[in-house]
Amino acid sequence: NGGLNIYHRSTESFSHPFEELEGLRGRDISVNDVVQEKDGYWLATDNNVLRYDPDRGLDTLKPAGGSAKGYLEGNFVRKLEFDRKGSLWIGTNRGLYTYHPADRSVEAMPLPFNEFQNKEIWELYLDEEGLLWIGTYSAGIFNIDPESREILRNERNPGVDRTETVKSISKVMYGEYWIGTRGGLLKYSKTVGFTGIFRNNIQEPNSLSANSVLSIFNDARGETWIGTRGGLNLLARSKQVFQNYSALPGNRSYLNSGTIYAFWTDSQGRVWIGTEDGGINVYNPETKTYRYITSALEAPYALSQNCIKAFLNHGEDLYVATYLGGLNVIDLNTWKVKHFTARNTLPGSISDNRVWDLCKDQGDHIWVATSKGVDRLDLRSGTFTHFPQLCGEENVAWIEMDSQGNLWL
Repeated sequence: NGGLNIYHRSTESFSHPFEELEGLRGRDISVNDVVQEKDGYWLATDNNVLRYDPDRGLDTLKPAGGSAKGYLEGNFVRKLEFDRKGSLWIGTNRGLYTYHPADRSVEAMPLPFNEFQNKEIWELYLDEEGLLWIGTYSAGIFNIDPESREILRNERNPGVDRTETVKSISKVMYGEYWIGTRGGLLKYSKTVGFTGIFRNNIQEPNSLSANSVLSIFNDARGETWIGTRGGLNLLARSKQVFQNYSALPGNRSYLNSGTIYAFWTDSQGRVWIGTEDGGINVYNPETKTYRYITSALEAPYALSQNCIKAFLNHGEDLYVATYLGGLNVIDLNTWKVKHFTARNTLPGSISDNRVWDLCKDQGDHIWVATSKGVDRLDLRSGTFTHFPQLCGEENVAWIEMDSQGNLWL
């Protein structure tokens, strides 16, 4: 609910335009969508449509004759899209509208919902022919020709529950469209119609990881990435199967825990995966199997705790931030593990066993973010120095050093 944030690369700083506009200052407002035009940006928020001009600042949409609030039924705006004529299409929680910049008019676009259907608009997509696709919460997809205003009902009819809620639309190669719904991923062709549906099948490891599809992205190789409520999926164009990664404790072909906090890839191409309660899972892409490093192993190969928050590689050592287990260091040649834990009576020990993040400076030091502030590990002596002057004893969740040696917390 922090409104709009603009990152300035030259100064490595953020500005907050919402704080500059009286009436919005101090309010909790979410920005749901951003579209760009030649000299500015339009923002879909939960409190109307806003426009940001880098030279003139932030302003609300003001149609001729008054505020947009008098024209938009429902001020919660989820999606925006420009058509080829430069008109702005606005999807709200109560229907569809068009703003015409030339005469600053707002036009309601009634869609053929029945009296019992929710009118929320969840997706707007303009295809290469200029046709606008409208994804709704309760009625599937409508197509509109922005010039003639003709409205067509896109009959999905896959015979599957919850596919009437459309959250994402994307065109892939060969003229096909992928449509993300609450009930699965639909495949559509303008000439044939709906040609397939992909859904989760717990007995099929190469199926979609979850049925509720939130976003779709097509990369330069022609492969499709699908974000779901159950994780990320890659649909390989040549294979037409999904590659996803799930947990099945006790089987070394799977993760031993499904909640993942950290990743690192070593020189041999193995992927080190830090989990919430399964320690470290080391994945070998060649054998497609995992090696588990957990607290249940015999010393000196055991972790102090199984909740992993971050990795940092330095030379032949992998530094591992753990929750309640302090800092662990793994020798990548022998896989032996050294533990640094909090000992109140021992000078030079780490301040707290709840370690959240790590970063290295340009010297021989590793900076450690803990629940009691920031420590610095001297790699030569193996001792920690506490820095209460940075943030006292406050919890530090993230730490990083920039190119100029400044420490960011």
